[in-house]
Amino acid sequence: RAGTSSRGGGRDIYTVRLSASGEPEHVPRRLTSGLNAHSISISADGALVAYASYAPSANIWSIGIPSEGVASVADATQVTFGNEKIEKLAVSADGQWLAYDSDRNGYADIWKQSLAGGPAEQVTRGPNHKFVNDWSPDGREIVFHSIREGGHRDVLVVSVDGTRTEVVASSGGEEQHASWGPDGNTILYDSSKPPDGKTPALTNVWEAYIVTRARPGAPWGTPRQLTTHGSSDPKMSPDGRLIAYCVAGQLRVINH
Repeated sequence: RAGTSSRGGGRDIYTVRLSASGEPEHVPRRLTSGLNAHSISISADGALVAYASYAPSANIWSIGIPSEGVASVADATQVTFGNEKIEKLAVSADGQWLAYDSDRNGYADIWKQSLAGGPAEQVTRGPNHKFVNDWSPDGREIVFHSIREGGHRDVLVVSVDGTRTEVVASSGGEEQHASWGPDGNTILYDSSKPPDGKTPALTNVWEAYIVTRARPGAPWGTPRQLTTHGSSDPKMSPDGRLIAYCVAGQLRVINH
């Protein structure tokens, strides 16, 4: 039997032999590399495969915030121009740099670009999709989440030159929606419980967690759960006293 799968990163064609009972006789074997096949059809004699490739693209645009009235997309300026899909982006605290994830090389990786102009620079490399979450206050690190081995999301930090990557939170569940605290040594994020074998992880209840370190470069400590009734996209106030998050269609605030 043949079909498409993203088990190796991008979508490719795999085959597996089935027994008379319909059970697989071996692990799926990869037939193509980089095909990005989303649907396939095999000829009657099994000699040819027809496939459809779906390649969505999305770029970044900027628009000024008017002092009054409503902004118009007609006034927007295109920032990136690649044949790529960009899902998440973040602007550095000093407003000089843009970080975003791009799948221009197959996997989604972290890129940075000076808002003053110039080419984009790749920050992360290697397998597994990576998605930008936030810049550190000093502009030296980027927190992101990555879909890693086993298919679950973990929160990581990478230096802006790409030379150092470290794991911030990895529970076996799903961690994402990370943001920095104003001290540069605190990260907030959402996490769901590890799969129980019955409920898909992404349908589980998400809760807000906080994790800290003593200083840049020091190990991250044990995460502490902040909420018990759900959370989405927690953010800390500039003075570090309050944490805002969304749950059940409401915006809520708790003390740090």
